[in-house]
Amino acid sequence: MTTAPIIGFDIDAQRFDDAVDQLLQWAQAWDNPRYALFCAAYTVTIANFRKDMRYTLYNADMLLADGMPLIWLQHRRGVPEAERVYAPDVMERLCEITATQPITHYLWGGRPEVTKKLVSTLQFRFPGIQIVGYHSPAIAPLETKPDPNVIDRINAANPHIVWVCLGSVKQDLWMSMYRPHLNAPLITGVGAAFNFIAGVVPQAPNWMQRNGLEWLFRLFVEPRLAVRYLLFNPIFVALVLRESLFGYQLTPKTQEHSP
Repeated sequence: MTTAPIIGFDIDAQRFDDAVDQLLQWAQAWDNPRYALFCAAYTVTIANFRKDMRYTLYNADMLLADGMPLIWLQHRRGVPEAERVYAPDVMERLCEITATQPITHYLWGGRPEVTKKLVSTLQFRFPGIQIVGYHSPAIAPLETKPDPNVIDRINAANPHIVWVCLGSVKQDLWMSMYRPHLNAPLITGVGAAFNFIAGVVPQAPNWMQRNGLEWLFRLFVEPRLAVRYLLFNPIFVALVLRESLFGYQLTPKTQEHSP
């Protein structure tokens, strides 16, 4: 896979269909479990200031470019074919493809009423899809170590793919923490995809997504995201400018052994 460095992280630069094909292959590789992380400007920015997030990004098997600013930077840095790999679209596509295959899914996270509706929506839209379990844990800070009950619950269902919706940053750290303990070949965190696909939160119009204005739409719909966008978007721009003018150096990946 081709990557493009963006403020200290090598973000995979690829076509949408190629990313889906790769994830589909990984979902069947029981002998080599992986986790994939969807990145937006907020993700890579906060990882510049948090060692635990930096460790999580460094150790992910794929860093998918979920936000348009990352795509624009990839184009400027020599990968013009890079496309946005948008988490809700990836989830829908993989659910559609696997509805006719013996590949199973587990949904972890989201509000109880949302996740239950998501299950019904996916089963209606993709007849034949095998959802072997779902659970909405109580809203709480991330645990300091893996919970054996969580491990047993998910492993007992034996899914190929675990979809995680706990919100960034929590879902990213959760994947990093639980990856060594879960048997599922693929774990991936999809943020607000549960809400969008279930139809409980509207998505930005396509023209706003294409022009990098999705954040403005989401801010209007979900004002609680104000800190993420109004604080971290300008920081991201400043970091990119510094990178362009002076180069960039984070702790080398080989030196980040633990969070």
